[in-house]
Amino acid sequence: MTVKTAPLRVYTDDLEFFSGYIEKLAEEARAGLPEALRRMRDHVSRFRGVSDDAIIAGEPAVADAQQVYAAEHGFGDWASMVDYAEQISNGKREDPYIDFIHKVEAGDTHAVSDHLDRDASLVNAIASTHNAPLHSAGNKEVAALLLERGADAELETPLAGGTALMHALIWGWADVAEVIAAHSNYPSNLRVAAGLGDSAMLESMWTGRGQLTAEARDKRDYYRPNHGWFPWEPGDSDQEILDEALIFAAISGRIEAADRMLERGASIDGRAYNTTALLRAAWRGRIPMVDWLLDHGADIHGTGWLGGHAKSVTALHLAAGNGDMAMIEHLLDRGADPTLTDELYDGRPEGWANN
Repeated sequence: MTVKTAPLRVYTDDLEFFSGYIEKLAEEARAGLPEALRRMRDHVSRFRGVSDDAIIAGEPAVADAQQVYAAEHGFGDWASMVDYAEQISNGKREDPYIDFIHKVEAGDTHAVSDHLDRDASLVNAIASTHNAPLHSAGNKEVAALLLERGADAELETPLAGGTALMHALIWGWADVAEVIAAHSNYPSNLRVAAGLGDSAMLESMWTGRGQLTAEARDKRDYYRPNHGWFPWEPGDSDQEILDEALIFAAISGRIEAADRMLERGASIDGRAYNTTALLRAAWRGRIPMVDWLLDHGADIHGTGWLGGHAKSVTALHLAAGNGDMAMIEHLLDRGADPTLTDELYDGRPEGWANN
């Protein structure tokens, strides 16, 4: 498979949208994150052909990150990209992709179909977010339409293993994942098998001697860490692979798959992405899964992250932030402490519910 990263299509004419991404890229490059260093080396002239250490020593700045984004979109410099966005904003230029990708995200099948009738090439065009349209499809009807119109279910972006199926599983879009998997379950590793709850696929992830196969471990670059997310140190131990698969089972509510992961040695409070299975299940509103995890010893007060906006939060914080009253009440009934505070905002779950 081919990992596709550029050229990207402009996601929005609102340049403020890019500010956070650009600042984060510069920060990650200074911190030495491999994907950020690669992007700097590929697109910034002063970093071409130099070592990772030399890039870090060069203290990549916002201007360097702007150049990366401009180059990835096919512009010679940031000023040219700014001019392009301003022309769209002022009505001097049209870019149908912007409306198209937002209609995909909104689940508007009629508008998506109309756009593809006019320009079929949009179906696999990658947005500034590094997501293809199929990656951005949050409902199964749009996913099915895109696949019918030629969306590549095995297109990887921005990293190896970063297919639309993987993206759907990360977000817990279980029905979308099933639609995509009917076309392809690539990258076909353990976390995909667990997220889909595919028992036959799960069994194929171990050798006759009970060891993880090469396929179970393969193509796990994506989301480990995903650029623009948060720093953590991924590994390739059997334990991390099992714990990660338990998290994928939990977010999609795959109890049988979670059972299998626990039998194979996953830790009930095991961590990947600075999060746990309980946090992800609570965030996605999977009450039966939350009960299964708690019944098997998960720490109801365990903390973790959920992207850059949720640091050292409990499951109750996440439920409150979503306004998920059923999950809030359920966690309280199971003994969740509503007085605990998170690390980023020093807020209780009640405060999260009010924001």
